[in-house]
Amino acid sequence: MNPQDATRPAGLDRLDGWLALALLAFVGLFGLKTFDPSMVPYEDAAMLMRYSQHLAAGQGITWNPGEAPVDGATDFLFMVSIGLLAKTGISIEHATQLLGLGAHVLTCLFVFFAVRRLHPTARWTAWVSAAYLAIGPGLRYVEAYFGTPYFAMFTATTWYLAYRVFRGDDSRSVCALFGLSSLALGLTRPEGVFLSAFMVLGLLVTRGWPRTRRLVGYWVPIFGIPGAAYFAWHWSYFGYPLPNPFYVKGGGSLYPQHLESSLRNVLALGLPFVPLIVYSALLSCSRLMGSRRDGDGHPSAEEAREVWFLLVPLLLFSLMWVFLSGATDYLMRFNYCSLPMVLLAWPAALATFLRVWGVLPTAPPRFLARWLAVLTFSAFALGYHYEAYRDVHHRIGGPYRVAKMLAEFDHDYTMVVTNAGQLPFYSGWRAIDAWGLNDGTIAHGGGITEDYLDRNDPELLQIDCLFSPAIDIDARFEQVRHLVGVEATKRMVDWARARGYTLAVAFGPTAYKTHYYFVKPDIPEAAEIVRRLRAMDYRFESSGDPCFDFSAAGRDAG
Repeated sequence: MNPQDATRPAGLDRLDGWLALALLAFVGLFGLKTFDPSMVPYEDAAMLMRYSQHLAAGQGITWNPGEAPVDGATDFLFMVSIGLLAKTGISIEHATQLLGLGAHVLTCLFVFFAVRRLHPTARWTAWVSAAYLAIGPGLRYVEAYFGTPYFAMFTATTWYLAYRVFRGDDSRSVCALFGLSSLALGLTRPEGVFLSAFMVLGLLVTRGWPRTRRLVGYWVPIFGIPGAAYFAWHWSYFGYPLPNPFYVKGGGSLYPQHLESSLRNVLALGLPFVPLIVYSALLSCSRLMGSRRDGDGHPSAEEAREVWFLLVPLLLFSLMWVFLSGATDYLMRFNYCSLPMVLLAWPAALATFLRVWGVLPTAPPRFLARWLAVLTFSAFALGYHYEAYRDVHHRIGGPYRVAKMLAEFDHDYTMVVTNAGQLPFYSGWRAIDAWGLNDGTIAHGGGITEDYLDRNDPELLQIDCLFSPAIDIDARFEQVRHLVGVEATKRMVDWARARGYTLAVAFGPTAYKTHYYFVKPDIPEAAEIVRRLRAMDYRFESSGDPCFDFSAAGRDAG
């Protein structure tokens, strides 16, 4: 393939339409085989759905109806979309999964057509890219009710439009659409603002200001002005510029362990495409520095710029996670948006690899060797992705069962919980999130305090602990007190005991990892709630392991 052909978009024909229909059928059949709609929301997903539920009911963006607005729903546009869809009469659960499934299917189709338009290569690269996305973790996120595929959809459209500009198409329509897609990306999740800016930076680094200024001229007003207006509204409405989780999970600290996992996640999500891109980037380094000439077994200058156009935003986006904790990074969801970026760009790295290694000539021996390599590469890529995610499902755990039981009791009651997803969403109770993800006072006040617990006077406390009444709690506490949140959980347990709460259960797979449930003894339903808690088949959501009740040793103290 002539490297100059890479600048010409491929024309679409009837065969592409048939391949797209085949892809749609493949996505549908794979979904029917592997998707389990009976799953319940993962903890963080259930938090967002609670906001959507209140928004759909006309109560505003609140954690507890009638109270001050709180932004614990980081996926703002997704949360609003669920609320609007729920206003048509369908349930919050169905609205969430419908949006997730729609976004996943549309992104798969978009990747196919985008690769065909961007790269005049064989159609197999477009089909393999879309199929790879289809059998990845996308459906697992939808099962868990996350908005991750929704964010990935806008990542794909924004990245495609940036790629068009890289290829020289800086028409008004492309630049304006890039601004609009960037706006949707930033409204969906706050890190979308940075990702869009990293794409623009990638263009500036590889194309320079003269060939990027038109895009910037459209991007700044279309993305910047509405984005600034939203930022001002958000600060005024919620009282803080960023969603609560960024204060709780960031807190001005660095998280090198999350940086390491972020880089590993990008590699794991994009095998074997990411190594191919990195290898092409290494080949291109000498070309960019001017120490090589075209035709000497190294990429051309244009090929070198193209691979670095991808790596600049991809690397910067991966590195930025050093500022946030990796807690609740279910199935690498924080890095998933990098996958459509990789899938739209890897055919260029493949073309560079084939040219450098002299595999492009179509003489029969080399032609057969090339297609044998193509089939092997495709089979490995799709087989790896299929095996990695086909049987990954989160578990229906104890908090969900407890929440369904508590829904039968007075909804005016208050719970203070560390598992603030399923318990508040399915019980309908007023809830205090002990970690502060959904509570401004806790998030910005340094954590939960005894005074705050006294003021809220909860009827029930659920506490995620690294100890139990069956062991020496003080000795265990000294071992783990350096871990995030341990002091807060110990403070809550001590508060409940000092106030005479009944320790109903302390469920856990071991005595060193438990869920405490305290019940206020003077409410009419106290004895019934305690009885039903102790009779419950409780399992840990993360593992599905059966749990034992370690509370007997501490009931007298409770």
